[in-house]
Amino acid sequence: MRAHVTLYPGGGLLPDTDPSVIAAISRRSATVFTSIPELLGAGVNIVPAAVPVPADFYQLHERRVPRSAGLRIVFVGDDRPRKGLLVLLDAMSELDAGFELDVIGPHERHADRLSAVGARCHGWLSPEKLREVLWQCDVVVSPATRDLTSDGYGDTGMIDGFPTTAARVGMLAGCCLIASNPLSDNSMLQRGEDYVWVPERDPTALAKALRVARENADAHRQIAACGASTIRRRCDVSVVVESKLARMGFSSRARAVPLGELRDVQS
Repeated sequence: MRAHVTLYPGGGLLPDTDPSVIAAISRRSATVFTSIPELLGAGVNIVPAAVPVPADFYQLHERRVPRSAGLRIVFVGDDRPRKGLLVLLDAMSELDAGFELDVIGPHERHADRLSAVGARCHGWLSPEKLREVLWQCDVVVSPATRDLTSDGYGDTGMIDGFPTTAARVGMLAGCCLIASNPLSDNSMLQRGEDYVWVPERDPTALAKALRVARENADAHRQIAACGASTIRRRCDVSVVVESKLARMGFSSRARAVPLGELRDVQS
């Protein structure tokens, strides 16, 4: 039996995972797919693979005219410190009334702070409803960091990949990404071209970036369009699946692969 595995950050793989664990996985696997730059080159069978997203579903809707109501911001993420919601709320408290915030995810513990900045709280949404909200927003904010013991909750040491899956679908829908990049991962998105970078855990810098986004709507729509194109080209599920199948010796374009022929594939 040949095993093909995928290692992504944020799903249990920590930055301080013992390298011998990765080496053991590599030795026992025909292929190790990963989006973590540091793992590439650690073994001949470790190859790059983007986190897939359904690009056809989250079609880009261009924002052609400035919104008279101001800049509409969306945050999508689980209730973990590394997602950066509290940094965003601190930034919102520094802004005037020309900014609107939609928050998607289970953030009931922060209800008072969300109410204080007038956030629309949606909880988790179906893909269809998530898409509708994203189409109404101008900017998706991902102030990502790593969970620290001092946060008081979360998974200490855990850090997500860049950009997060939520950021990718927001970009596909036409939102300009404003994000920190705790992994310093420049393998996919180019700072200033595909997204707007802000330092980690810096609400003042984030507030400034949001003000600039509101004042320079046309430039940020261009960044949004460039970022959406990059994500579509690199991360669409059909592209990622085709690449993986080709690496495993199959081709989804050549023919449909019967289930029986995939018995040696574990992913």
